[in-house]
Amino acid sequence: NTSISKVLRRPIEFTLFFSGSLISMDDSHLREAIRELFSNKLGPKTLELLTDRIVELTTQERRMTTDTTRQDIAGLISGKGAQYVTIWESSGN
Repeated sequence: NTSISKVLRRPIEFTLFFSGSLISMDDSHLREAIRELFSNKLGPKTLELLTDRIVELTTQERRMTTDTTRQDIAGLISGKGAQYVTIWESSGN
């Protein structure tokens, strides 16, 4: 198991914020977007490790969001959750 820090031979920290359409992309499109963003800044091995990690994290994020939504709906229906729910429609902005 190789980490990005081992490949670079130094610790690395950075923060990426992904939201909206990036999180909802399927894995192949997300991989393509990451390559577009970082391919001219990182070596192939580092880029592969970074891409794998980001895809893994976005998959977890999608799963947690879906699970939370299901739990909220189940709680509302069963009466064991909140007494109310807020519903809104995104305008895409």
